[in-house]
Amino acid sequence: MRILRALAATDIRNIRRDALLRFLLIYPLALGLLLYWFVPFATERLASRVDLVPHYDLIIAYFGILITPQISGLLIGFLLLDERDDRTMSALQVTPLSMNAYVGYRLTLPVLVSLAATYLVLWMVNVVDVPYAKLLPIALLASMEAPIFGLMLVAVAKNKVQGVALMKGLGIFSVAPIAAWFVAEPWQYLFGVVFTYWPAKAYWEMMDGASMGLSLGVGLVLHLVILLLLLRRFNRVMYR
Repeated sequence: MRILRALAATDIRNIRRDALLRFLLIYPLALGLLLYWFVPFATERLASRVDLVPHYDLIIAYFGILITPQISGLLIGFLLLDERDDRTMSALQVTPLSMNAYVGYRLTLPVLVSLAATYLVLWMVNVVDVPYAKLLPIALLASMEAPIFGLMLVAVAKNKVQGVALMKGLGIFSVAPIAAWFVAEPWQYLFGVVFTYWPAKAYWEMMDGASMGLSLGVGLVLHLVILLLLLRRFNRVMYR
């Protein structure tokens, strides 16, 4: 436990000294404040040309359900890149902390941060009546994407410069749910090959009063498979 507290303290120091990490940390709060003001403003200003109200569930799914885990994951990913550059992994091997405990800490933290950030953003925006109790399994599924994005960053990028470039490219995974919103079923399910589709789909089903079981089940299996594959890659690249 003492070592885990030391890791947390190190994370805080790294975030304080890095402007990008500080931005990623406060991003959910800034996003919630921006959407709280912008969504009603845009709805009113664009009312004569387009009605945004029917698309509120798309806006919430994208910014509240999908973006917050991605940001949390990128934050952890950059911290992992720092630790790889500093050879922290090698140093940890001579401490009482097991690698399983270290990896568990690294994967659990972004999930918890993402879960809290999701509820925070949705509460702040407050443009739809979200059933927060029913939202929990969806938020948990979406929060699994935080370690996925973090591990993706570490698996591909060799340093933080490459990480910044890759960060922009990872945004493509958020495009699938946006495109799927405008496609009717059953063709919409073609977007299900992209893991980010399933939390968004479950959210839309919840808001429509439909069953979320299939979307949550398929999404959970897909997220676990991707996570396990990335963990294998993580175990190789962190020792390069």
